[in-house]
Amino acid sequence: MIDVSSRNESQRDFIQVGLETSSGTELWRRRVLSNAYHHHTLLGSGYQVLISMGSHPSQVFDLFSGTRGPTIETGRLNSASLNASWIEDGKWIIPTFARLAVPSKNHIEAYDLLSGQRAWRVPFGPGRELWRVLKYQDDTYLEVYSSPAEGPRFMSVHQLDVKRGRMEDRKRFGLPEGGLLIGLDKRATIRLKSPWVFARINLPTQSGLRALHLREGKRWESPISSNLYMVRPESLPLPIVSQDAVAVALPKRGSRGQPDLTTYYILTFSKDHGRPTSDLMVRPRGPKNSRSHLSALGPWLVFGKGNSSQILGASSR
Repeated sequence: MIDVSSRNESQRDFIQVGLETSSGTELWRRRVLSNAYHHHTLLGSGYQVLISMGSHPSQVFDLFSGTRGPTIETGRLNSASLNASWIEDGKWIIPTFARLAVPSKNHIEAYDLLSGQRAWRVPFGPGRELWRVLKYQDDTYLEVYSSPAEGPRFMSVHQLDVKRGRMEDRKRFGLPEGGLLIGLDKRATIRLKSPWVFARINLPTQSGLRALHLREGKRWESPISSNLYMVRPESLPLPIVSQDAVAVALPKRGSRGQPDLTTYYILTFSKDHGRPTSDLMVRPRGPKNSRSHLSALGPWLVFGKGNSSQILGASSR
């Protein structure tokens, strides 16, 4: 099934068309008011959801027949919740981020797409708020920040049972104040290719890299030179993991503690124990302020900025 949208000549609505993927046969067509529903639409579990802009309920359709289903009353969703929501197990799941000051909205909730009724709601409670949703294969994890009345803030990651609407009390791992995950956008749902994630942590005299596994918890940590920038880790490239190695790209620390985006160091570590194995200085091509990215191409590491990339050399398997 392909859902195709195009703007109508009236500019007040747009046309959606459902196509059968193998033949391109048109299955249904509808006109949608652009001042009532977002152009962004959700597909999954055999459903389509037109998301309300606040003036109407959101509308559910059968994805294959185009038949109108129930409506869902959510109120107006902010852009972070809208973009981070997804369909799974016949439910529309809507996370709400950073709502510590608004207890009535400080939760993640799901709506049943067959009935249009709320299926469950998981409140985060006093002193806690959602920061990210991490998805790996069929598992969902919630990154929750806690701000106790007394004591420093800390982060913990808990698995979410999407079917039952239950968040595990036991944390998979945690980070102390100042610990932040690397290369992952905040207030978003992130679909990961690996169960490994990495964090910047504060060691007694410098920053450090901590390796974390969504299913197994903390694995190792390694100090990082103070000459490298790790202040805003969400803006850094996502580290990559191979069979037996980890590669991390960090910019040089420039003047006044700001990153020198013209110079990066590619650091590699053994995957099992975090032993440093190499470091390579790179001057990336591409616009200076473009976001940098790190990936693997067979046995090679590829690093770049914007639309420009360069092959650096062989990585570990």
